[in-house]
Amino acid sequence: MKQSTIVLLLSVFIFNAAYSQDFTTEKTKSHFEVSAKYLSRNVYLGRTDSAKISYLSPGIGFFHKSGFHLLGSVSYMPNGGANRIDVATIEAGYDFTIGPKFYGGIYADQFFYNTGSFAVNAEIHTSIGMYGGYDAGWVTINGGAGYTLGALPDIITEAGLSHSFFADKERLEITPSAKFNAGSQNYYKAYYTSGRASKSGVALSKSKGKGRGLGNSGSTTTTTTVTTTIQDASHFTLLDYEISCPFDYKLKKWELKFTPTLAIPVNPATIVNGTQMVQESISNHLYSEAELIYSF
Repeated sequence: MKQSTIVLLLSVFIFNAAYSQDFTTEKTKSHFEVSAKYLSRNVYLGRTDSAKISYLSPGIGFFHKSGFHLLGSVSYMPNGGANRIDVATIEAGYDFTIGPKFYGGIYADQFFYNTGSFAVNAEIHTSIGMYGGYDAGWVTINGGAGYTLGALPDIITEAGLSHSFFADKERLEITPSAKFNAGSQNYYKAYYTSGRASKSGVALSKSKGKGRGLGNSGSTTTTTTVTTTIQDASHFTLLDYEISCPFDYKLKKWELKFTPTLAIPVNPATIVNGTQMVQESISNHLYSEAELIYSF
């Protein structure tokens, strides 16, 4: 954990150094937004349940001209025979710019997952973090650090490069991006040990076995529980690479976003199921997110 602590402290230092400068937030009006979002597959740090999880998420948000925002959404899962609200989310944050080149922000999220959810990140209930970016002209350098709370905490960091292209009188913005994510995997360990991994009916989970024992009254039958877990889940490691190309089109009070993403997971985890040890099977995931927003 020493490496993760150093990364987090460095991120805090960079954030504070930038924030201490004279800065001005964008002079925009305070406004509300209502949105409807579709996520084709829930992928978290390159990991996903083997059963497909898609989300339809209506949401509402308030954005103050100072940079403060407050968002709320619910995510309905239409596939896998679930037909339920799988998670509700509340977010508060603050976004700012420093001159024309630097931007940043801080945020805090609270998640309320359905007890039947089998999303790999369903054991996370709170996330706080920061992000920032510097526009060097030909490329934007961006990164962030987050701290998540579940059964055990995780530190997650990311860094990447992007560049924006504009068309149609700057109403259309296209931003090819590449980044990597690194961190610990206690959330993934909790996904298995909580039994959520078995809820889709296809992943490894808790298993029960019967054994024979002798007591004062003769032979008895006992039941033992074998718990599936992740080895070295608290270790800080590179988790995945992500390549995306967000499209953002704005027309008056309407905004349409579409983001295809290719997630390339690395460093497969070791899954321990009783006395058995199995290396996690990882594969690339191509998924997309579409969102329609109306401001007023």
